[in-house]
Amino acid sequence: MDKLLEKLLIASILIQLLILPNVFVAIGDQPVIASRIAEISEIAIIDQNYRSSSTLFGIKTDVEILNRGEENQTITESVELIPKIFINVSFVDKSLKLISLVWCHDMFMHYSYAPGITVEYEFIQFHINQTDLTQLPDGNYTLWRPIPINTDVRLGNVIGEAFPTVINVDGGILTIIYHSFYYTYPEEVNTESNNTENNGTDETNFSLAFPLVCISILSYASTVYSRRRSRIS
Repeated sequence: MDKLLEKLLIASILIQLLILPNVFVAIGDQPVIASRIAEISEIAIIDQNYRSSSTLFGIKTDVEILNRGEENQTITESVELIPKIFINVSFVDKSLKLISLVWCHDMFMHYSYAPGITVEYEFIQFHINQTDLTQLPDGNYTLWRPIPINTDVRLGNVIGEAFPTVINVDGGILTIIYHSFYYTYPEEVNTESNNTENNGTDETNFSLAFPLVCISILSYASTVYSRRRSRIS
């Protein structure tokens, strides 16, 4: 009986050491790749009588691709779309419609992103079904850079998240709302760690502490059991 108990205790310890750390690492994980439009540098009217029925607009954007990992991440696109920015709008005037100008190349493309933030520059064009417009009509314009571009087909193991940027036009007044990554550069993390060490702050690695506590409990249970067996005999 004692040998059986000993085997069970050893098996329990191994399970704690092998499984529990992985469980805690998985909790709260974020996608490695994320994207956002960091700046809209220009909104231009290209043609007020485009195709004799609409106004052609263009928007210049700075896009940031964030790689939260420690190694380069490669994304494969089964279809190359230009530009890589998507736009959707909710007009106040429901009779208006927006049509994006997109070029598609039927070919595989590979993009590699180093750890940290990579900046891309995209110029998108779209027309709205009304001529002689002098500015964007009232409404909410949502822009984003999906990862990967062709979201219906996922190739490889990289799945990203795209944070939207919103252009709000109300009574001709334009407001742009950007989304932040809340990303801290590695050198900033190192600085914070050094400051923490200098302040003498104690920190416990829970994923390691938990199995150790379990081992202690199991060892204590084994000792109590052995003592009871000795008393009985």
